[in-house]
Amino acid sequence: MTKLDVVIRFDNLQRLHISLADFVEGFWKPLVKSFGEDDADLPQRLIGLAGFKGQLGAGCDQHILRLDGGEEFDNTKLIALPELTDFKKSDLLDWLKRQKMPLAKAKDLASKLFQETAGNPPALFQELMKDAIWKG
Repeated sequence: MTKLDVVIRFDNLQRLHISLADFVEGFWKPLVKSFGEDDADLPQRLIGLAGFKGQLGAGCDQHILRLDGGEEFDNTKLIALPELTDFKKSDLLDWLKRQKMPLAKAKDLASKLFQETAGNPPALFQELMKDAIWKG
């Protein structure tokens, strides 16, 4: 192993320029700079994925890395994740059926998960990562 990348995901970050600038300049850049400084034998890179609810405010581009624009990688910038809107119960049921889950179990699980998470993507992802959902 010659390099160790660590990825941190932030959900629902503030999308206004001043707040995002404060977060990036006051927290993210210092954290990135300090990460791996003590271990010259194992270069490390901290990568930030950022989820925003709604469109980014004007002036936020300087803090966001656009991977599709041919920009050179800079881990002091955050990588913006696509915006996820809340799921509907039918979306969840369709997805569970595509995972080859029996229909009766898929319907029951979709109802239960939708009731618990109200379709909120981060909450739904947390529930789907639990082993108990996939066993038994």
